[in-house]
Amino acid sequence: MSKNTILLFISILLIFMSCVRAQEEYPVFGSEVLEDISVVEEHDEALVIWAAKGIKNAVLVHVDPYGSLKVVPDDNIEEIRKLVKDENRAQLQESRGILFDNTNYVHAAVRLGIISRVYWILPYSFFEDFLVTQSKVEDLLINERGFEESELEGLRMEAGCLTGNLSGVNIYFCSSRTLPIINDPVILSIDVSYFPVYAENYSTSKLRALKWFFDQLSFKQKVRVLHADVSYGVESGQTDPVHRYIGDELVQGLSAPLTFTAESPPELWQFRDKAENMLSGGEDELVVEYLGEPLNKYPDDPALMLLNAAAEIRLGKFDNALKAMDDICQKNEKYCYGYIYLGEIIDNKESAWKETFFKRASDALPDSKYVNKKVSHLIRTD
Repeated sequence: MSKNTILLFISILLIFMSCVRAQEEYPVFGSEVLEDISVVEEHDEALVIWAAKGIKNAVLVHVDPYGSLKVVPDDNIEEIRKLVKDENRAQLQESRGILFDNTNYVHAAVRLGIISRVYWILPYSFFEDFLVTQSKVEDLLINERGFEESELEGLRMEAGCLTGNLSGVNIYFCSSRTLPIINDPVILSIDVSYFPVYAENYSTSKLRALKWFFDQLSFKQKVRVLHADVSYGVESGQTDPVHRYIGDELVQGLSAPLTFTAESPPELWQFRDKAENMLSGGEDELVVEYLGEPLNKYPDDPALMLLNAAAEIRLGKFDNALKAMDDICQKNEKYCYGYIYLGEIIDNKESAWKETFFKRASDALPDSKYVNKKVSHLIRTD
């Protein structure tokens, strides 16, 4: 072997070892603490964060039941590209809903070279039957996400995922159980709306859905995470305000993965989950009775308070619910969306109470597009 060949071999080996070391620097999902976590209200804010971090050609694990791959017009892409190049984060943030939004920001990220490959994790149980998975995903993309049948040509099933090229994006549609081994470090981007849909599809509780997701994503592989972001999705209407606590628990779990490997989840999480199960089942009196002790133990927890207020609304105890909601909103502004949630529960026959809750929402969140849209339909202007 010549001297030049030996030197070339050593150089390649050193490069390989450097890449391995760099990859090992990223924490493993489900077993190591994720320190680089961004928490946002809406999923399209992730694009602003990725651009600000200077991320290039990354692999995205996109956890969201809704669409984000619609095509962004070329003119918009060029405007976004200029904002990214100029490092104008404030203006890029302000361009949400104008240049891009929740329906197309992943497509924009691919066009900008931020993302190179996408694994889109969907929460639907049809992934359990591979014979129907392709047709079900395609139906979803056509009927609910607005894609044309011709755009889906070339998609194929591969090891439990539907894969191919869609809107110029190299994509894999998977479940958390069928996600293939990913050797590259990833951006893990999760919308809270995923978990209520997952729970409904698998007829399980929200807390169990969260636990299953963590277990399945970490069971057969080591997903190394270069960055994680969590979006609540309440402002867009994708997540009900009463389920906001799921996002709080998700962020806590990403920061402290032992939470999901312990014999049992935290007591507070169990209280929330049991009350939410009762509320979903229409057991309103049981919710109020059950939450007596948890609320004594955790009197300032906005999730428990909102669950209790929802049950009282259904029981016609509007005064109690309003006082509780005022307290919730004062303690945590992000839970002020609960006024809308409670107002929508109230029967239309109780229009005065319904308007009272919506008016409080408007006063508390005057700049919220979500609240203003709801209020414009449900508050009298005469």
